[in-house]
Amino acid sequence: MMWCFCLTFALCMGGKLAAGQRDGEIISQIKTTNMVLAEIKELLKQQIREVVFLKNTVMECEACGMGGIQPVSPCEPNPCHPGVKCVETPEGPECGPCPDGMKGNGTRCIDVDE
Repeated sequence: MMWCFCLTFALCMGGKLAAGQRDGEIISQIKTTNMVLAEIKELLKQQIREVVFLKNTVMECEACGMGGIQPVSPCEPNPCHPGVKCVETPEGPECGPCPDGMKGNGTRCIDVDE
């Protein structure tokens, strides 16, 4: 009976040691994973800085065709009827009133005298 108890006790203790060893391995793997993630985080930060630098360089590069671009006026080409003034607004281009003798919204004017 004593022999059985010693064997059972040894198996139980062996199981605890194995579980403790597994826990240690898992903790070690988690620490390694955290270190790798920290390295990846730093690499991503560096890549972001490089991309921002490249973007700014391209935006300022006249030889690249990006620098010095003039914004296009919403009134060009003129969406208004010929002879009607186009006004730039935050909402977009607005056409003035139709010329005398014409009726419409400024974009399209129809001769009312005929």
